Amino acid sequence: MFSVIWSSSAQSDFTVIAFSHFDRSMETEEAGDEIDDKLQSDPTGNGQHISEGLWRIESGPLAVLYSIDGNDVSVDAVRWIG
Repeated sequence: MFSVIWSSSAQSDFTVIAFSHFDRSMETEEAGDEIDDKLQSDPTGNGQHISEGLWRIESGPLAVLYSIDGNDVSVDAVRWIG
């Protein structure tokens, strides 16, 4: 099991997205929870390696950029992909 740590900027991104797309708040929350679960269980198997330690995972309508250090997963950014 991996420990998932959302940076303050990623938390901020998520909050802005949630408020900007309040009409899809349930979908946004569910996507965030799904991403968190997948990162806890298998961040390399569930994500796509982008470059030099940067990974990406998607669960519509969100995409998350993250890095892995041992058993720690650091979520660095959250993006709306609709």
